[in-house]
Amino acid sequence: MKQERHQSLYKDLPYNPVTDLDPVILLATPPTILTATASLPVQDVRGLIAYAQKNPGKLNYGSSGKGTSNHLFGELFASMASIKLTHIPYKGSGPAINDLVAGMTQLNFAPFPLVLSQIRAGTLKALAVTGVSRSPALPNVPTIAEWGLPGYEGNGWFGLMAPKGTPRHIIKKLNVEINRILNDPEVRKTLSAEGAVPVGGTERQAAASVTQGIKKWRALAEQIN
Repeated sequence: MKQERHQSLYKDLPYNPVTDLDPVILLATPPTILTATASLPVQDVRGLIAYAQKNPGKLNYGSSGKGTSNHLFGELFASMASIKLTHIPYKGSGPAINDLVAGMTQLNFAPFPLVLSQIRAGTLKALAVTGVSRSPALPNVPTIAEWGLPGYEGNGWFGLMAPKGTPRHIIKKLNVEINRILNDPEVRKTLSAEGAVPVGGTERQAAASVTQGIKKWRALAEQIN
C-alpha cells in the first residue's frame, strides 16, 4: 500500500482535494482485516482488548507506513477501545505482513488480498473486519463494531477524480458508464472476492465522501498528533 499525502495529515499539501478536483464517482470502499499472528493467545476482539489492558504497551501492530490507512485504523481502534498499541511502520504492506507471519509483530490491519490465504491456512487469525458490515470474502468474521465498539469504521477509499473545471457532460458520461460497470455481476463478484465493497452512485455522493473522510481522519490525526 503506497503512502499518499493526505489533507488530514499534511499542513503543506500542495493541492486541495475539495477545491482543486471534481469528483466523478466513488468506486469502492475496501475494509481491512484485524489480523493476529497465530501465537497470540486471543481469539476475538474482546479477548484482544482484555489482553491489551493486562499488558499495556506490549502489543504492536505493523502498517505500510506512518499515516497510511492501516496505521490510522489501528490508532482509531486503540482510541475507541482505550488501550495502548505500539505502531511499527514498514515500507509497504508486504514486509509488514511477512513479519506478522513470522511473529515479529502481533497485529496488522491488513488488506484482504495479502492475508486471505494465510487466514484460510490457519497461519494467521482473522479477529474482525474493519468495515460497517461483514465481508462476503470472510462471512463468519464479525466486524469490530459487532465486538462491542459501536461506530467503529475503517474503510479504504478508491474514487475517480477529474481536474477542476472538467466539462460537466464528460464527468456525467464517465459517472454513468462506471456505474454500469460496477453493477456488472462479474465485476462485483471480483471486487467482493478481494474484500472490496463496490459503491458507485452520483458525483455529489462522491464529493460528500471526500469531505466526510477529511473531517473524520483530521480529528484523529490531531488527537494523536
